[in-house]
Amino acid sequence: MSEHQPQSARKPVSTIRSRGVFVGREKELAELTAALEDALAGQGRLVMLVGEPGIGKTRTA
Repeated sequence: MSEHQPQSARKPVSTIRSRGVFVGREKELAELTAALEDALAGQGRLVMLVGEPGIGKTRTA
């Protein structure tokens, strides 16, 4: 007899999403990249994304 293995209730989710191209956010992306590089070098940083609804905060994060 073959052994029955239950299937997972969840399907694997990719952590990499295709989000297209950012337009007009070069400065913001450069600042976020610099903050990440500082953090990777052991220097603490705090980054806050603040703004009106619908301007791309979630997509930027």
